[in-house]
Amino acid sequence: MMMKVFNVQQRYVLNFYRLCFWLILLFVSQQSLVPQPAQVFENSWDKALHFTAWFGVSVAAYLAYGYHSRGLKVILAVFAYAVLVECGQLWVPGRFFSLLDMLANGLGCLLAVLAIVLLERWVPLPWQQRLSGLQRRKPW
Repeated sequence: MMMKVFNVQQRYVLNFYRLCFWLILLFVSQQSLVPQPAQVFENSWDKALHFTAWFGVSVAAYLAYGYHSRGLKVILAVFAYAVLVECGQLWVPGRFFSLLDMLANGLGCLLAVLAIVLLERWVPLPWQQRLSGLQRRKPW
C-alpha cells in the first residue's frame, strides 16, 4: 500500500495530535510513577482514575498514530505501556502493583477501541479522510 504524502496543513494537524498524545502520556506516566500523586487525585477512586487516564491516552494515541489502519496496533502498544507502568510501581516507594489497576487500564484501552469503532462506523470523521487522503473501508 502506498502512503500518500501529507500536505502542509495536514502535517500541522497531525503534529498537533502527536504533541497532545505525548503530553498526555507524559502526564499520566509521571502521575503513575511518583511516590505521592497530585493532591487533587488523592481522594478520588483509584480505578476510575486508571480507567479514565488510559482511555484518554488510547484515544490520543489513535488520533496521533492510528491512521492508515494501524489503530489496533497502536492501542495494543498503549496497553503494553500501561502494563509496564503498572509494573514500574513495584520500585516506587508508596506505590503498589495491583492487578485490579491493570484491569482498569485494560478496560480503559478496550472501551477506547469500542468508542473509536462506533464513531468511525456511525459518525463521519472528515479529519481522517483529510489526514490520510484515503477512503477507509473498515475501522480496523
